[in-house]
Amino acid sequence: MKKLPTILACLVLVICFAGAAGATPVTFDLAGVGASSVVVSESVWGANLSGAISSTLGNQIFTLGNNESKTVDFFTLTTSGTGLGTYSIAAKLAFDLPSIGAATGIGNGVFGSLFGVFSGGTLTWDKSTLPDYFTFDGNTIKVDFQDGISVGLGNTEIVHAYITNLGGGVAPVPEPGSMVLLGVGLLGLAIFSKRKMNKES
Repeated sequence: MKKLPTILACLVLVICFAGAAGATPVTFDLAGVGASSVVVSESVWGANLSGAISSTLGNQIFTLGNNESKTVDFFTLTTSGTGLGTYSIAAKLAFDLPSIGAATGIGNGVFGSLFGVFSGGTLTWDKSTLPDYFTFDGNTIKVDFQDGISVGLGNTEIVHAYITNLGGGVAPVPEPGSMVLLGVGLLGLAIFSKRKMNKES
């Protein structure tokens, strides 16, 4: 029975890692206006910049498998008037499904408007707020907002959100007390089997 310790060790390892499983697909149902939001504060004389949640956001329902991503229209930026200045922005992307928190980000930028048409501008998110990470059913979910936007001609720009199922996830490892009981049980079974074999011989 010199192989007994090795056999016991293998059994313990098998049981410990039996709970490790691949990530499952996750279904997303994005929340629209109300739960999701965008607030723009600008400092420009003679021009205005406003944000609005995309009208299609609340209709977005999709499923992502391991390492799959989805790009969605998150909100729009609209300008009017004539002027040049800076602005700050705060946005929140909420989910009806799965049951995770909302992704939030704050950012800032500059923009110029000529008679209600973007003549140029940028949007940069604070890296301390994005991307956001969540865990659900053994999966890691990453949510990020479009960064480094250079707005061009036109009075409206669409800002996108990126949702990724990074997968992964290992079932919780048994607590030390449970491992001790498991080891004692296996050891007792092995000793009983050895004694039975000795009696039969």
